[in-house]
Order: sequence, then structure tokens, then C-alpha cells
Amino acid sequence: GQVQSFEDDESGEPYYYSSKLATQTEENILSCLQGVRDEKVDLTSRYPDVPSALLHHWAEKAVDALEQGKGDLEFSTGRLLFVPSAHTTILQERQHKEKSQKVQSYVERLLSDGVAHIEVSEATENTRQEVEAEAAQRAGQAISTQPSTRTNDTILFLSSRLESSLGQLKSRVPSVATDVWHERDGSASLDSVVSRVLQALQELSTDLLEKEVLETPCQEEIANAAGGFLGELQEREAEEFAQHVKQRLIAPIVLYVKGVASVTDQTLKQHLEEFLEDHFRREAIPSVTQQAKEAHLLVDKGRKREFEKMQQACAESKTLPDIQAAVNKFARKQKIEAPDADRLRTIKQQTLQQRVKSMRGTKRGSDLLQNLIWVLLSHSSDGLFMSSGKDTTRMIKQYQAVGDEARGKRLEAWRDLLKAGNESKTDLQDMRELATQVIDGSNADYPARQSEGANGTG
Repeated sequence: GQVQSFEDDESGEPYYYSSKLATQTEENILSCLQGVRDEKVDLTSRYPDVPSALLHHWAEKAVDALEQGKGDLEFSTGRLLFVPSAHTTILQERQHKEKSQKVQSYVERLLSDGVAHIEVSEATENTRQEVEAEAAQRAGQAISTQPSTRTNDTILFLSSRLESSLGQLKSRVPSVATDVWHERDGSASLDSVVSRVLQALQELSTDLLEKEVLETPCQEEIANAAGGFLGELQEREAEEFAQHVKQRLIAPIVLYVKGVASVTDQTLKQHLEEFLEDHFRREAIPSVTQQAKEAHLLVDKGRKREFEKMQQACAESKTLPDIQAAVNKFARKQKIEAPDADRLRTIKQQTLQQRVKSMRGTKRGSDLLQNLIWVLLSHSSDGLFMSSGKDTTRMIKQYQAVGDEARGKRLEAWRDLLKAGNESKTDLQDMRELATQVIDGSNADYPARQSEGANGTG
């Protein structure tokens, strides 16, 4: 046959071949393609010895000789394929069916679970719209579309279920946020605590929908609720701490210092100061500290640091004024206002009432007498009193100098009975009743048997 030439349009490379070979190959390709129904034909595999550009040239001629619309040529991964129209039609029908099934699957999931994930891509945008439209029609309510903050998915919610889940999550914010707040690192910022609250809600929730909600921008609503609650909790905690320190430490020191200041016996005054300094350093301040820790009031790093400084200063103090100075310095730094006169009166009354209440269970006569003296002296001054047993006589004399003469004599009589070991159960009960009478403000006549007992005749 005659020699013919062909030049590749892309590379410009010339090919030389016989007209006979070209005719035979074209006819062969045409015959092959005419028998194709709906399956692709890999021409590169069928004619491996024919250069790709030349094969494409001859195949185009063969396709042109077919019925119009029979199919098209395409390159895929370097291979020349013939794609019959029937194949494309079947593929489109199959894709349409798959899409329809996928839409139905999403719709059913959305209607049953209240939520469905759809992966974001151009190919699924129409899918999302179809799911949204059909689900809204069948559910009779709007569909809320939210982007996932964790994946590339779009998350669809039934609006009613979304609102319900948001409500449930918000209702649990106070308890979860309180736990997280108490367990936080003392230097943690409010924002970091809010993030931990969201994480805790995610971990604690057993509801699929709630977990999904927390992975969308809707979590901002929960974060705002948590932030607002934590801000209020922070303020309440600061106020609670201030009241705790004021009630348990600042006011008692003020009241006991007032009590000491009213004492005229210098030896007794010194003894009281030493006793109270030891009491606050060894008992009161550790107790206040423990109570504050148990109430989660010493988590804040700055507050805890200043409180520990105050503790250290008190531990190193040698006198009651030193302890008072350290406590007052701490109060100023924490902006805790000093208790006013009304508050001091209230705290004093509460302290005395508690003391009288504790006397009801006290069995030792010496302890009862000591508590009674403290109650009577406190009732006769602006302050509070506490002393060691060795100062009982001096304390009685102090009361006799400022208090009721008859009661002063009774105190002496009870002291003598106790020293001699001659006190009776009636004497002990009389001490309790006198303390109660003084604190309750009763003006009732003191029982006659008390006078007899106090005079040593009972």
C-alpha cells in the first residue's frame, strides 16, 4: 500500500504508515465499536502496538463512521477509551438512584435521630438541599443547618430537637460548671474554664444529639451561658470568702481584743493576750483555713497566695496585736471591709448563743464555770472573753468589778464548791440556766435553789 504520514498535534512528531494498515485498523476499530452495547472499550489495550496519537487519529475516524450519538472517546489515566452513550445513560441512572437512596437515608436518619451528617462537597450540595426540603415537609418543621467545628461535615437538625438539646445542655451548665470551677487550676482564666465546661458536658452527655450540638457553632450559646454563670459564681465566691473571713476571723479578733482592753488587772490582761494569741494561731486560723478549703474558697491562685502569707505572718507572731495586724493587712489586700458595729453585735450574740448551747452537753463543772464566766463578762462589756483555767479567780474578780454583785458572789461560791469537789448536779444545771438567762435576756427571778447552792447551803 501507499505510504502515508501523520503528525502529532501536541508533540509535532511525524508518523509514517501504509494506507493498507490504516484502512484495516480503522475497519477493525469500527467493527469492534459497532458491537459494543453499554460497556467501555479500552482501545489502548486492544491495540498496544499502535502509537497513542495514531490510535486516537484512526479511532476518531471510526467513531465518525458510527451512528450519531453512539458514543465518545475519552482519555483516562493515559488510556484511550470508547464510552458508549448507553454506558453514560446507565451510569447517570445509577448515580441518580444512588443519590435518591442516599437522600432517603439522610432523611430517615434525620427524622428518627433528629440529626444527620452530610459531608461537605460540591457534589453533595444538592443532596443537602433535597434532604432539607423533604425532611422539612415530612416533619412539618424547619431544618437547622450547622457546620461541624470538628469535621468537614454539614450537620442537619430538626429545629425542635435542636432547641430541646440546647435547653437540656443549658440546664446542666450550673452543676457541671460548679464542679469544673472547684477543680480548676487556681491560675486558670475564665475562658479556659469555659472551654473545660464544654468538654465536660461533651464527656458526661450520653445523648447523641447533645454531643452533635456541642460540635457546631451552637456551642457558643452554651459557652455564653457557662461564662455568665461562672462570672456570677466568681463574684459569689469572693463575697462568700469575705464573709467567711469576716465572720470567723476578723470580727472575733476585734471582739476578743475589745474584751482584753476592758480588763483592769494587768496580769490578767497579759495572760488573756497570751492565751488568745495561742488560740488564734493554733486553733482559730487553722480551722478557718480548713473550712475555706472545704468550701473551695482558696482555689484562686492570688487569693491563696495572700492567705498563705497571712498564715505565715500569724504563725510567726508573738502577740495578739501582731496577729490582728497580719489579718487586717490581708483584709485590706483582699478589699474585705471591716465589720461594722451592727455586724459585731450580731456575731458576738451568735458566739454567745453557741457557747451557751455547748454548755448543755458539758459535764465537767470547771468547764461549765469557765464558760459561764466568759458569758457573764461578755454580757457586761463590748467584747468577748476566753481564758485558761488558771485565771478563773482573776476572771471572777474582773466580773465582780464590772458586773452584777449577786452573780459575782455565786461565781465565787461555785468555784469553792468545785475546788472542794462538793458540787452537785443541781449546781451544774444552775450554771447552765444562768448562762441561758443572761443570753436570752430573761428578767425572770433567779430560782431560789440557785441562791442556796451558791451560798454553799444546798
